[in-house]
Amino acid sequence: MNTINRAAAVILLADSADHTQFREAARFTFTLRRQLTAPEFTEAAREEIFEELTWNPTTDWAWDYRRAGHRGMRTGDIVELDGVQWMCDAYGWVRSRSRRSTTAHRIWRTLWPAVPQRRTPTARRHGLGSFLRSIR
Repeated sequence: MNTINRAAAVILLADSADHTQFREAARFTFTLRRQLTAPEFTEAAREEIFEELTWNPTTDWAWDYRRAGHRGMRTGDIVELDGVQWMCDAYGWVRSRSRRSTTAHRIWRTLWPAVPQRRTPTARRHGLGSFLRSIR
């Protein structure tokens, strides 16, 4: 089984009120200290990037992001890893084929908020699900 520990990462922030406009906030090479299979790596990378950019910057790329004046990540923002986009959702991450489908997903989630989603370790640890539902 092939393992990886590195990916090209792009952070796209949803800054318009209707989440149809995204701006590139950062571009960097993300590296984990251990080798993982592709699915495990993708999940670990998304979680670590979210943690670094939202709460605890410890890496050079996270400090560069903060020094540039960018806000922490939130629902609707996108992490792109090696060309595959993942939208931050209240319960974790949703794969997106394009920015347009990400917008469609956000509209759909607003209309049908009861769809069960698997909560990620970060969401469980910080209680993000209940917090994000309360501000919807």
